[in-house]
Amino acid sequence: MKKIKYSKKAKINIINMAKVETMLRKAGHKKLEEIKYNDGRWYVGEVKINRKLKKKVPDGLGYMIWPDGSSYNGIFSDGKFNDFGEYETPKGKKKMGVWRNGKFLYKQGVDDF
Repeated sequence: MKKIKYSKKAKINIINMAKVETMLRKAGHKKLEEIKYNDGRWYVGEVKINRKLKKKVPDGLGYMIWPDGSSYNGIFSDGKFNDFGEYETPKGKKKMGVWRNGKFLYKQGVDDF
């Protein structure tokens, strides 16, 4: 596996990821796992086994970061953003709302529920 260079923002997000993991465990989410991808993505959260791919994929509540510093915090389904979550770009622009199959559908805030 090649060495991945993480941006400063990604390094901060890695620290945030640890905080989210601690928070989830305190809230009762015991079956959290960590997945590190060859392209540098890093995921902590709930997973399932994708029978077709024969590997673990994000499924449920989780947090993913990319080497450039972008991140997604929310619900995953079969490895894709699904339901409510927040995506943040490397420059800090946030997109919070509802996602389906990895695509943003519409804006929705936490207070809108």
